[in-house]
Amino acid sequence: MRVFLVLTFFFYMTAAVPFARADSDLYTVRGVKVDVTDENAVKAREQAFEDAQSIAFSTLARRMLSDSAQAAMEMPAPETIAALVQDFELTGEKMAANRYIGTYTFRFREKAVERFFDMRGQSYTDVASKPILVLPFYQWGARTFLWGDNPWMKAWQTGKFSDSLVPVIAPIGDLEDLRDIEERDALTLDRRAVESLQIRYGAGDVISLLAVPARNVSDGRIFAVDVHMYGMGDGQPAYLNSLRVEIAPRDTEKAVFSRAAGQVRGYLHRDWKRRTVAAPEQDQTLRAIVRIRRMSDWVGIRKDLERVQGLGGVSVVSVNPAQALIDITFRGSQDRLRLALAQEDLALSLPGYADNLPGNERRAVYRLYKKDAENGSGRYR
Repeated sequence: MRVFLVLTFFFYMTAAVPFARADSDLYTVRGVKVDVTDENAVKAREQAFEDAQSIAFSTLARRMLSDSAQAAMEMPAPETIAALVQDFELTGEKMAANRYIGTYTFRFREKAVERFFDMRGQSYTDVASKPILVLPFYQWGARTFLWGDNPWMKAWQTGKFSDSLVPVIAPIGDLEDLRDIEERDALTLDRRAVESLQIRYGAGDVISLLAVPARNVSDGRIFAVDVHMYGMGDGQPAYLNSLRVEIAPRDTEKAVFSRAAGQVRGYLHRDWKRRTVAAPEQDQTLRAIVRIRRMSDWVGIRKDLERVQGLGGVSVVSVNPAQALIDITFRGSQDRLRLALAQEDLALSLPGYADNLPGNERRAVYRLYKKDAENGSGRYR
């Protein structure tokens, strides 16, 4: 029995980390709507499916590609797109004599899509963000609102913002939320409250969005809404960005705040892509130590690594009952790697140098660890 346990331990410690990752929402495009008229419903349906595939791929490309790569990309032929599709789901349809209306969900093949972009030398991101929890505070005069009659909160609670490179969610306003967040907390949310919100909502970051009406000095008329964004990771506000949403003469309150929410999402999406886009030729390898107290430590780290997006692979260099030495292959900068690891609550220490490595080599070595075990929650930027 003892021999069996030792052999089992050795197998788990030394087996290469597999990279047949679970399907990622990054490669899923939902709610693709098409409306086609043709000679008859059958032809309309065939054309609608082809159009839906193209729309879905275009959406995926906008999600993943850098701005310059998007501008230069030519839409591939329908048969090329079809080869990139893993499967699809028809979620709704209506047919008439010569008309077809359908709504689809497409799931694309990760490796096939990455090869498609790689072969064309296009820079892209394959790292999706954990959900960001937004706190939409609305300032009216001297008062600041979060709960109750807050049109800014309603814009986030009624919109669908989860199907994205950067999923965005809003608090539901239950008793736990009311306990953690008060109306006056727009810029003073403490760290314990942030961590409580992150755990409850599965969020990577918490961002305060302070919306303030902009008025004309002469007549006091509201002509725009300014939105100021603050990261709240430390309980100390970290200014991120501001944007202004102009109000048109016939705009409703709902339309203005809905447009503002869309602009905030656009900023978060662009900023995440800026930090995670990498070119095909930017592959590199980093060596790290994983400290081990028990076999479950290594098993847990292995499972976390399998879920990390954007890694080229992980190989085990050496192992003993106290630690594993691994090589992590990744694309782009170390900052990009750290962001990818953080989405699975993993972190890297600053590099040190080791002399007692296999082959008597000397090189920079990092330490890989579960972030919540060392430094608490993550934070935006």
